[in-house]
Amino acid sequence: MTCCATFINNVANIKMKISKRILSLRIIIIIMLMPMAFIGRGHELTSELFGKEYNDALQRIEAIFGTPNKISAERIDYTNIEYEGTLWNEAVFRFTDGILTEARFYNKTTSKATALHHATMLAENMQKQNQLTKDYEDRRTIFYKGGKSPMDFGHLFTIFVSPYKGAWSTQLRYGPFKF
Repeated sequence: MTCCATFINNVANIKMKISKRILSLRIIIIIMLMPMAFIGRGHELTSELFGKEYNDALQRIEAIFGTPNKISAERIDYTNIEYEGTLWNEAVFRFTDGILTEARFYNKTTSKATALHHATMLAENMQKQNQLTKDYEDRRTIFYKGGKSPMDFGHLFTIFVSPYKGAWSTQLRYGPFKF
């Protein structure tokens, strides 16, 4: 009997050690993954950015996208930048009376079908952080609207497909907002 009791006691001790190690491992994994939950936060355009004065907006935009390719009092231009998991051919931030009112991202494609596919993929990605609505233009071309406007009504951005500079493009438009 003592042999069986010893065996059962040993099995119980082994299970206890394994449970403690599994718990420790889970805690370590959680601690390691926590920073990943915050990746991208602070690196997205939010409604708070729009309505900012030029210098403040420029500083925040540069913190997200780096040094612009071209700067003027009316606009800030980037080429070939990554945003929302997409490489954009162009991005333009527009100012009205020294206030950031609009941002547009352009991704030129080879066809309307490719642009539509890209718009759907972009919407699926952005839906992880924003509420989106899906609608259709007159000719049954899909578009999406999402986020909360800085005006407290309407949407923050629109994802749509349109010809741009002689090619089909997927476009991500924030605004224009009237402050």
